[in-house]
Amino acid sequence: MNRKNHMIDLLFPLALLFVFAVSAISVLLFATNIYRDEVEDSVRINSARTTIAYVSEKVHQSEGKVTVGSLDDNDAIIIDRKINDVDWRTYIYACDGELRELFAAADVEASADLGSRITDVNTFNISRISSDLIKITCTDHDDRQAQTFLAVKEQ
Repeated sequence: MNRKNHMIDLLFPLALLFVFAVSAISVLLFATNIYRDEVEDSVRINSARTTIAYVSEKVHQSEGKVTVGSLDDNDAIIIDRKINDVDWRTYIYACDGELRELFAAADVEASADLGSRITDVNTFNISRISSDLIKITCTDHDDRQAQTFLAVKEQ
């Protein structure tokens, strides 16, 4: 039996392969865009919470006196401690849209410009609720807000 080859015998598998390849690439590109958007959202959502977590951990790890004050008219958490008979001070504050930290000797005049950048913030407010409780409120650049209350020990 001699069978006659038709053009459709070649075109149909090629067309099917083409449709499969285009579908696979489309699904892959769609999934990549969804993943990228989720990662970007996750970073943005966690910015204010990460700032609060960082500050909370610094206060909880402190071995010295924690007070609420200011550094160049910026609200600041001030952690005093003694290392090798020298008084040191850590300032955590916001300046120019950034959360910053400055570690300096207590007798040195500190300036907000000298602090190390930690993360970007829109607002960072600290208030003392009572002698052993402070409230920290942070807003990131997407206007997402996070707040916490921290118990501090007087020494």
